[in-house]
Amino acid sequence: MHKDLEHGFQCGAFAVEPLKGSVTGCDRPSRHLPPKAMEVLVCLAGAAPETLTRHELLGKVWGERFVSDEVLTHAITELRHALGDAPNNPAYIETIPKRGYRLLKRPLPFERPGADKAGNGRNRKTPEETARGGGTIRRVPGIAFFILVCMVVILAAVLDLPGADKEVSSHTPGQGNSTAEPGQASNRITISERLLQAESLEGRATPDSSRQAELLLEQILSKEPNNAVAWSLLGRVYYRQTKIFRSRPAQEGLYLARQAIQRALAIDSKFGPAYADLALINMTLDFDFDEANRHLRQAQYLSPADPYVLQVAARMEMIHAHVGHAIDLLEQSVSIDRNSCAAYANLGQAYYFANRLDDAENALNKSLMLSPDVVRSRYLLGLVRLARESMRPALVMMTEERDEGLRMSGIAILRYALNEKQASDEAVDSLSRSSDGPSAYHMATVYAFRGQHDEALDWLELAYDHRDEEILNLLVDPALVGLRSEARWSRLVEKLDLPHRI
Repeated sequence: MHKDLEHGFQCGAFAVEPLKGSVTGCDRPSRHLPPKAMEVLVCLAGAAPETLTRHELLGKVWGERFVSDEVLTHAITELRHALGDAPNNPAYIETIPKRGYRLLKRPLPFERPGADKAGNGRNRKTPEETARGGGTIRRVPGIAFFILVCMVVILAAVLDLPGADKEVSSHTPGQGNSTAEPGQASNRITISERLLQAESLEGRATPDSSRQAELLLEQILSKEPNNAVAWSLLGRVYYRQTKIFRSRPAQEGLYLARQAIQRALAIDSKFGPAYADLALINMTLDFDFDEANRHLRQAQYLSPADPYVLQVAARMEMIHAHVGHAIDLLEQSVSIDRNSCAAYANLGQAYYFANRLDDAENALNKSLMLSPDVVRSRYLLGLVRLARESMRPALVMMTEERDEGLRMSGIAILRYALNEKQASDEAVDSLSRSSDGPSAYHMATVYAFRGQHDEALDWLELAYDHRDEEILNLLVDPALVGLRSEARWSRLVEKLDLPHRI
């Protein structure tokens, strides 16, 4: 980040505060920018009005990491939304075809949003005055402030003032959009780093990492209660804890998830990933695909290249049996973020549904490499090896699955495939009596594999009643192919308002 710009600068009608991650116009509330988008803006400001190539921007902002051009396109889109800019008639960021981008406004000295324009006009030095030494007068308050800080530090050391060694708070509750004081700069960076860490933890897709992400996000929100990114991530954590890990009571967890997402949108109504959060809830909890599509379109408009938005869009495609489209979106997602274990697991499942078994195994192994304790990947690898008729390796993989319910259902399937009927019967009996057993949907897949169609359909109907999100794989899951000729299966498809033709 350019040192002369990092403490703030004026860009046209907007005050840009990189350490706060905010862009504020005189007639609009402050908008939060993701860290990488802010770095792109600072780089463009540092070079203005010269053009920076896409290669230069990728190198300056993302460094040695292997990323696709999509991450830069996404960052430019975020900037244009924040600045109210239009790509076809730009006032701020101009696209130079086949080259890169340039900032049309030269950065000016920082002005606090809402400052008295008349007063500023009276006190502002012209460039000629500054060149004659006017800048010396402007530095006096800085010297006075430095002397004052030194006095406070000395007094704190002598008198042992309470709290003298504590981290400077980056936010005063109730003043989310206030301007940061000089001593807060280092903690602003800490907040940004913590957000990235929380996002990484959430993407590992394990119960422990989810809990760690929750605690970290709560710390962030205790300092910055108006941080839309943190609220959106927290809603995602609550959702995963409730629906994937089942570590929270359903009613409590889903209420918390909805509240967190709504809070994110109340703070920033143009934060695309929060609309994707809503779309996921509409799909998997409400089974309301029209509302989900409405929110998903908004998410894609605001954040077209966000990896999480792409994953939710893929989920919608999968529900409607557009497996090829879902794979395209998931491949795009992992090309942008190569460290998301959850994205690789979702891609592996999509490949499995498409019978692309080599690709499925590669993607699932990648998810395990990123997070060895990830839930579901070993179960899916077991199914992939079962499809290859590699029974014993499949059984080994099932026994190593981290989720108790998936492990039990996978073993029951493999015992049956190995012609160990008694062992499979005992496993199914154990499943039906276990309080930690698999979901209703996975019970249905066990019975379907064993050819017990009536029992499988009973469990599928229970999965519908329980709003088990896995039932939305009804049209694409190979385990359920044998049920498609049953009248009850057709009625269930109608209840879900899914297409009959696959």
